[in-house]
Amino acid sequence: MARWQLGLVLALLASCAGERQPPITVRPVVRPVVRDDKLSADVKLAGNAAFTAETLRDAIADTKCDARHEIEMIASHTPYGNETPACKSLEDLASTIEVYYQTHGYVAAKVHAIPGLVTIVEGGLFHVGSIDVIETGESATSDALGDPAAIKKLFVQSGQPFLRATLRAAMDRVQARYDAAGYALANVLPLSHVHLDTLTVDVKLEIDRGRIAKVAAQPAHP
Repeated sequence: MARWQLGLVLALLASCAGERQPPITVRPVVRPVVRDDKLSADVKLAGNAAFTAETLRDAIADTKCDARHEIEMIASHTPYGNETPACKSLEDLASTIEVYYQTHGYVAAKVHAIPGLVTIVEGGLFHVGSIDVIETGESATSDALGDPAAIKKLFVQSGQPFLRATLRAAMDRVQARYDAAGYALANVLPLSHVHLDTLTVDVKLEIDRGRIAKVAAQPAHP
């Protein structure tokens, strides 16, 4: 049974960070890596109908990681700290392409990579299904500010492709509506319900306006 899930896109790249450990004597196991900061031209792509190979190579190029640096880090158990690079293992290569598809509306996309071949199962472009707006929290009220019809006009519309950038911009518009009314601490939370059979995603927008933010009085200077 399908259930409401937090967030609009839940795909995340695997983390390469680890805890610092004392030196070890066993030979570390190093994952296969791609020797370039791009999807190499000699790597074949299969199943990519929505995006060209060049587009996907550009997406990989945006997540650079020095393969030699990665091997040294893994071997020495040294944490990456705040760098959080997108490591060029085959696993992370597949994850990067998969996330690219999912954030561009192909929510069910799956990508598998083996040396020399990346296989993509796109799964179809998803569209926005039903949209529901509800105010929650102690400050919830039925005034004009929280009017669901008015908020829906600011949000995405049913039938639009389910794109992360479009949804993010729509959330910002709703947030700005509450900010302008003095609710600077309002929390706009999207919940998504994916329908694999119809390639649609229902969206429920839960809004907790909180209290009106007030500017603290500043002491007068002589």
